[in-house]
Amino acid sequence: MFDEHLNRQHRMTYFVRGPEWAFAIPQGDLDALLTVMRGCSTFWYGAGSLLVPVRADGRTPSTIRSLLRTRPVDVCYMHERLGEKARAAVQQLTEAVPLWDGFDRNEMHPLHLVDLQYAKPPSERTTELPVLEVPRFATAGLRRAATAIWGHIQDEDEPHWEERYKVVVREGEDAHGALVRGQVEGPGASPLRLTGRYMDVVRQVNPFDRPYIWVIARPTFDNLVNFWNFRARALARANGAPVIGLMRGSLRHPDQLALLTKWLLQIPSMRETPDLLVACPFDLQDEAGTALSTLPFVEDTGDSIGEQIGVGFEPNAPPTFRFARPVLGGPFIRGKPAGALVAFAGGRSSLSLPAPEGFTVRSFQRVRLIFGNVPLPLPLTASGARLVHKDGTAHDGVMLLTLATEQWNFDIRLPTAGEALGAWVNDHGFQFERTQDGHDADALLARLGSLDALDVLADQKRVAVLDALSPRNRDKLAAAIVAEAEDEAGVELDADALVERLADIGLFLEIETRTAGDIASTIGPGTRKVDVLALLPALVEAGFVRRAREVRCPRCRFLMHLDLSELHELVRCRACAQESVLPVVDESGKKEPDFFYRLDGLMARIMDQDILPVLLTIRALRPPAQTGQLLFAWPGVEVRKDARSKFDIDLVVSHGTNVDGISNAWCIEVKKTAESLHEKQLARLLEVAAELEARPGIAAMHGEFPETLSRRVIEAGGAVLTAQQLFSGDAGGSGAVTAPVAGAIRRAGVVTHGNVR
Repeated sequence: MFDEHLNRQHRMTYFVRGPEWAFAIPQGDLDALLTVMRGCSTFWYGAGSLLVPVRADGRTPSTIRSLLRTRPVDVCYMHERLGEKARAAVQQLTEAVPLWDGFDRNEMHPLHLVDLQYAKPPSERTTELPVLEVPRFATAGLRRAATAIWGHIQDEDEPHWEERYKVVVREGEDAHGALVRGQVEGPGASPLRLTGRYMDVVRQVNPFDRPYIWVIARPTFDNLVNFWNFRARALARANGAPVIGLMRGSLRHPDQLALLTKWLLQIPSMRETPDLLVACPFDLQDEAGTALSTLPFVEDTGDSIGEQIGVGFEPNAPPTFRFARPVLGGPFIRGKPAGALVAFAGGRSSLSLPAPEGFTVRSFQRVRLIFGNVPLPLPLTASGARLVHKDGTAHDGVMLLTLATEQWNFDIRLPTAGEALGAWVNDHGFQFERTQDGHDADALLARLGSLDALDVLADQKRVAVLDALSPRNRDKLAAAIVAEAEDEAGVELDADALVERLADIGLFLEIETRTAGDIASTIGPGTRKVDVLALLPALVEAGFVRRAREVRCPRCRFLMHLDLSELHELVRCRACAQESVLPVVDESGKKEPDFFYRLDGLMARIMDQDILPVLLTIRALRPPAQTGQLLFAWPGVEVRKDARSKFDIDLVVSHGTNVDGISNAWCIEVKKTAESLHEKQLARLLEVAAELEARPGIAAMHGEFPETLSRRVIEAGGAVLTAQQLFSGDAGGSGAVTAPVAGAIRRAGVVTHGNVR
């Protein structure tokens, strides 16, 4: 029933980006570091690459995992001087391959990103070439630092830079000014700045956008790696690089730092406290503070970071700074974004997507075109991406490697809910089967055609009516038969086999039928016949309950209950085939026959197997209609890695592809009564949900879960649903999971980086 939601128009976002790469290098190897940093000046997104130092025993700095979570990489290239243990450790950390000559051969060179007019012959240019100031320092250490901050021009590339820029070498004191201007002025002011063009923020969890100045005390291996990695993962509102790198020598030439006042992006009617942060060793803070005060910047010695917006709040004049540890925001995605309205018919669409506005690059070099919000039933995996497009991969969305052009044309398809479930489960190392209970729930949902029809069931009094009409649960019936046989005859019976047998017989032969008065007495004291009659119309209209007449054959006395659709003036006995006139009065001969009520056959099976709480849970997770959010549900999914590891997930629910790194897939254990959930079952649910990268949930139609079990679910980023949510009259029942979502976002948190104090 859920696939039809996909065959309509969707507002799809897409973006292009360069490669998100990491480079694993031996810890302390300055030559390897210099080689990799120089290489990062030769391809688009080079400044966003991550450097992963690895010790001989395979250990990496504790910050690396946080940096990888903040911005995952497509692949990590391993330097040839890494040892066997170091390589094995990197391959455990992320997808990794050996670094090889020409690894970036098909990638766009930064010069492809230069304004097209500067690539024209001199006679066709409308403006003068921009100036490229190359800082040149005397010592090897300062040259390494300049490579980390400004970048590098390969010897063979010099003629091509000179075609597009007026190249000027700056030495001595002027080199420090060139270093700053290369970070602050236009995106083409230095090779590394140029590699960072079109690195716009697509989205981020817990953004932290305060700009940083990072003072490099000495150009050691660790200092350069820490600076580089922080800049590669920092996002800031600034007129230039998000992190400005300064050498210690730059502090002695404050006149060369004047451009930093233009670097800050101060917004009218907004006052930020402070305007910028400074990462600096403690023993250099006095020197750095003196240099910055000449610009002038004023030191802020407070302990809170914030902003004030509105009339009466103007930017600080002069701007303020504060010494602070490096802090990053949460996970983010970057690229040059665009959007399009895409229509799907039969789950397919032929796309014709223009390049994002302002992305003027036209070359035969590689770009990554990514669909960030394909309306998929489940979070994207590798197999799921290939279902969308045969060449698709799962990176930030469905990613296609293509060429930089003005328009991309190709077809995509949307997997069905069943295909998506298979791809998702299998890619996490599980096999699966749908249970019979799941098929029964699917059949009822398909018959209803809309989750709105479940609103009829979100009433405890109506559920009491259904309970009164329900056959005895076969699990409980089997247990009673086994117990009775063992007590009376000492016969040992196989309860599981008996349950299977009972599933095939009896249930649909003659389902329990009751009059409204019988139903009232079954429900219990205080319930009147008139109360039941008020509840029945909605259940009948929804098809959950059927009305019948009791008819006894005048010849063989066989008792039948005939649905209204079976009633005719002449009725045939199911036993002896005798036709007789439909009775006008009941057997007493004094009044018209009563109506009898019984469950629809499929609903009887739903009640027999306690599937009703599952349906109410699906309803509770239904997103508010105004959001346009999709909902996909798979009741009864049995997953396994082998015959001994089977686990029956009562309900898998998803709102589609992950958003901001938070899973939209849920594995939920559903109970009729909360007290029946035991610790071992919950532990297995938490384990399976974690392996599927889903969020756990527990739900019950009656009772309250023990506090200890509820706390474990919430701490795992999940949700707990009880009668309050399952029977809520609010159509936007998904509010039940709002708080856990917010908690998961908070837990994504911010990460501190580096060893600067």
